[in-house]
Amino acid sequence: MTICLENLMEESCPRTSSDLLALIDAAGGKNLGICLDTGHLNVVNARGVSESQHDFIMNAGARLKALHIADNDGSSDMHLMPYGRGRIDWKSVMMSLAEVGYDRLFNLEIPGESRAPLEVKIAKLDYIKRMCEYLLSTT
Repeated sequence: MTICLENLMEESCPRTSSDLLALIDAAGGKNLGICLDTGHLNVVNARGVSESQHDFIMNAGARLKALHIADNDGSSDMHLMPYGRGRIDWKSVMMSLAEVGYDRLFNLEIPGESRAPLEVKIAKLDYIKRMCEYLLSTT
């Protein structure tokens, strides 16, 4: 079993890859890994923390075990789909994941997309499938 620590947004919590790696090392991190929340990182960067998605992924390296994929405009954790109203550079994210050999969980954390009638939700699911295929083809 691997327990993953997620980057958070509050100042009193781990927000960067360095913060998480320090905690893992202090705990003797044999079964500990990192979960990158792309939305959280985008928000803390908008607040002045300066670690790009690329740098986070490269620093986490083999300790990156899970992802929470979500986009936002930097103002709050909006939980949006990639390639919508958000500002994350998804090509860079996907190329960085390929560079570190990431082949694990790809969890879309997008409840911000759920406010819609059933027919629209079904159309969004089709879009999400195609969008994920596109994301995976950009590496």
